Amino acid sequence: MPADHVGSSDPHRAPSYTLTGPDGRAHPSPTPGTYGGHRGGRVYGRLDCRSALRALADGGYVADRVFFADEATALAAGYRPCGVCLPEHHATWKSLREDRSDPAAVRAAYTATRRLQTRLGPFDQLGSVVVGHSRDKSVRDAARLLCDHLASRGVEVRDVVDWPDQAASWLRHATRFTASAPDLWVVLISTDNDDDCDDHSDDPGGDHGWMRMRQRLRDTDWEPDRTIVIDI
Repeated sequence: MPADHVGSSDPHRAPSYTLTGPDGRAHPSPTPGTYGGHRGGRVYGRLDCRSALRALADGGYVADRVFFADEATALAAGYRPCGVCLPEHHATWKSLREDRSDPAAVRAAYTATRRLQTRLGPFDQLGSVVVGHSRDKSVRDAARLLCDHLASRGVEVRDVVDWPDQAASWLRHATRFTASAPDLWVVLISTDNDDDCDDHSDDPGGDHGWMRMRQRLRDTDWEPDRTIVIDI
């Protein structure tokens, strides 16, 4: 029986699984997790990770074994990628934390990086970007790390534009945001809700500054289809 299975012996009862949520707490789920993790080491990885399987075979690990619905949940719960079964992910994580930035900023920047990779594939196919973000400290720090990482992968970061939550006009910010006509606009926001905003910018989310920026951008040459908004 899998370690995350808590179903009964009743063959007519749907199986139940115990997964760890973004808040780090366990909760029942009708579907099994897609990633495993170690609570003590705060590491997540593939279910077939040879390091984890070896530890389980030796009789260890079981007490600290956790499961996640997806990678985003593991990251939100404060776990980092395994260097054995997710070497490329781990290398990205390691590069983001080289300057010893705040762990929350590293997690946010890594989340943004992974979502971009999932949407776009290898960064060597991405020519240029403009990064926009709110002025929350956590978002600002994550944007800096993301820009450094993109530049280290050969992506041209043409500009980084931030905006306030409240302003008399967003015209100056919108004009600068669109001036260099990049291949892609990347927007980092932070909302107070649980909605997933990592799609096109028609999703209003809960970031008031971005909502007003988006309204102003509609009067410019901005293209929503070339924009990825990531709620970190």
